[in-house]
Amino acid sequence: VHPILEKETNAPTGVTELIIAKNRHGKRGSVNVQDRLDICRFVGMSFPVEERGAA
Repeated sequence: VHPILEKETNAPTGVTELIIAKNRHGKRGSVNVQDRLDICRFVGMSFPVEERGAA
């Protein structure tokens, strides 16, 4: 679990990167999810997240 932070303020953006490091019969990698920490849940995102600073 790796929360994505604003570069200038280090404030959370509401997006968390979940890193899948071990998966018996599937791919390894990472996925971005929307964090709903007010209700202790992660929600799948229906749109791709652009990397901050990418041009």
